[in-house]
Amino acid sequence: DDIGHECGFAMIRLLKPPQYYLDKYGTHFFGLNRMYMLMEKQRHRGQDGAGVASVTLDVPPGSQYIHCEKSIASDSIKDLFGRVQLKSAEKAGKAPKIEGKNGV
Repeated sequence: DDIGHECGFAMIRLLKPPQYYLDKYGTHFFGLNRMYMLMEKQRHRGQDGAGVASVTLDVPPGSQYIHCEKSIASDSIKDLFGRVQLKSAEKAGKAPKIEGKNGV
């Protein structure tokens, strides 16, 4: 059966440790920035919403390992990533600072 609508899908898997992306690109948000770029390329393909899910591997039992954020605003990608970046910056602000690095 046809589901009646078309969905775009993009996936990024970061294979290196977070410190690698901080050293090479100067930010912990390399994956988030890359996902934004991929979703912007899909902007005008008929979607009326956007969503992002992140999955953390190798977490202890009972810990949250998946987080999902969705938006159906008129500019859903901008709305979605505005909220995701705000939450990420808040969490980064609570994280311990890395000696000699900015951290965000």
